[in-house]
Amino acid sequence: MTFFSDKEHYHSSERLSLQMPINVWNGIAMLANGLIGNNNFAKDFPRQCPDGNGICGVDEHSFYTTAKAVIPTINFLPEYGNIETLSSSFFEPNPFESDGVEQYEKIMQFTYNTLDFIEFAYKHISDVENGQYHDYYRLYELNFLQTTIAQEQFVSNVNEIFERNHLAFKLCSNGEIQRIIDTEFERLIAEQIEPKERILQNLLQEATSKIKNPKFEERKIALERLWDAFERLKTIINPNKNDSANQLLERVSVGNQKFKDILEKECITSLTKIGNEFQIRHFETDKVAIEDSRHLDYLFFRMYSLIQLFLTEI
Repeated sequence: MTFFSDKEHYHSSERLSLQMPINVWNGIAMLANGLIGNNNFAKDFPRQCPDGNGICGVDEHSFYTTAKAVIPTINFLPEYGNIETLSSSFFEPNPFESDGVEQYEKIMQFTYNTLDFIEFAYKHISDVENGQYHDYYRLYELNFLQTTIAQEQFVSNVNEIFERNHLAFKLCSNGEIQRIIDTEFERLIAEQIEPKERILQNLLQEATSKIKNPKFEERKIALERLWDAFERLKTIINPNKNDSANQLLERVSVGNQKFKDILEKECITSLTKIGNEFQIRHFETDKVAIEDSRHLDYLFFRMYSLIQLFLTEI
């Protein structure tokens, strides 16, 4: 749905957020309540007709219990189906009123739990239609279809909520949440050069996959894998790292000594120093932790650009 503010580009300059506001959870909860009411979770969480002759609805208790089992830190789901609605206690202002690190950690935990719940819900959605009518209990026996209309609609609805609230997330058609990254970064990854060397290829694939993960800890792993790829790249031409790196610099600079000097400074003075001083490949207590998503993105795409430049000559 397109709103007036979208047509006027009123929100176009707003920075995408990685923190989930409470109203987004309320919207997701309403989507899930609708799917429960339409029996779209009945295939995986069936409620049997009292006459024992077929599935007639969703066992909400089973649905919520399973969600809590696979998302153990979630604490805002009802204990029992048919007693509370999914968001009965969350139509209120954001409950995270404390300040500082504690507040940030609570909000990020709330964000991750909500995203995990969305993936959980998607996985268990099925298309359904009413079948035989059971006169005595006045219930329809349910038939399950092979189509994916309800899942597709769920993806569309969730992404509309994300977009309207300017969140840096999207629900993909396969049911996985991805983080939205800058358009130029996305293009750089999409046009990446694939190395022939298998281990280097695997490291780069894992790095580019995890940098889109909504969870910050996974994105830190992406940075580690990229630095590992950089170290391996420096030994592809020659097992002697220094000789191999020098040959790479010679090839890439194509006789331009000033450009070679710049690249050498970037490789040795800057990126190698960053890898040694920050908690990227080393985790001693004297190493500096990276705790800001913007810093992580900057370092990732700075290194990634250099690696792609080197790959043109391998």
